[in-house]
Amino acid sequence: MTFKQMAGLAGTLVLALAASGCIVTAMPPSYEKTYFGALIATETLRGAQPDRTKPMSEQEAQEEVNRLTALKPSRAVPSRVVLYEVPSTGPTWITSAQKWLELRQATSQAMKKALEDTKVFESVEFLPDTFVPGGGFADLRTLRVAAARAQADGLLLYSTETGRELKGNPLMVLYITIIGAVILPGSQETSMALSKAVVVDVPTGYVSVYPEAYAKRTSAWLPAAWLNRQNLEFQARKQAIETLASEVAERFGAQAGAVEPSRPGRAVEPPR
Repeated sequence: MTFKQMAGLAGTLVLALAASGCIVTAMPPSYEKTYFGALIATETLRGAQPDRTKPMSEQEAQEEVNRLTALKPSRAVPSRVVLYEVPSTGPTWITSAQKWLELRQATSQAMKKALEDTKVFESVEFLPDTFVPGGGFADLRTLRVAAARAQADGLLLYSTETGRELKGNPLMVLYITIIGAVILPGSQETSMALSKAVVVDVPTGYVSVYPEAYAKRTSAWLPAAWLNRQNLEFQARKQAIETLASEVAERFGAQAGAVEPSRPGRAVEPPR
């Protein structure tokens, strides 16, 4: 067998091994124990912690049911909306401050433009960080007060958490050598992003429109040393938020069309 034939056989073997991948690590996106999850859960049970260690009494449950079902929006569709991206608190591969800035600039403009293009609102702006105490980590009531200071009647909160899936093939066993992790395509990484949003009626606290969007980015089969996890997560987050923006805009547009197409929103009787 000639050297050229041996090289061809080795290349074919590498490709065959690379095609036979299996999952090594999987961690789906989760909002458990995240700031966004706690923000909404805490408001659901007024005066009660989301991690209660004992069941609610019937009286407590009835009081909460009565309170929540009595809430009504001050408008069928808000007129002046402020946007606020709740910081992610889950694990992340993005360690560059520049990357975070690029991501925020790209996605915030996508969200703002999607809502403006519906022609439903009088104004769409971002809630100034200077209005939010605590370095951005505030409870839902405080965020409503901050939105009121911005003269808004609608508050759109959204957040993104990520997960990952790592696949390996038989070539991965050769990663015990440094050169193996550099030259052998034994790894494939997938970054997954899940974006969620809620819309809060500022005057009453009524929560509505709960869309979510999912996106993922998968690398080619590469040596472990060549995996760019930061870039994969960046692209997955960006796509998820852009998709979320379209979902939110579509729901607002449908709501406005069902109410009165010629006006941004119609006032309804607030709860007494």
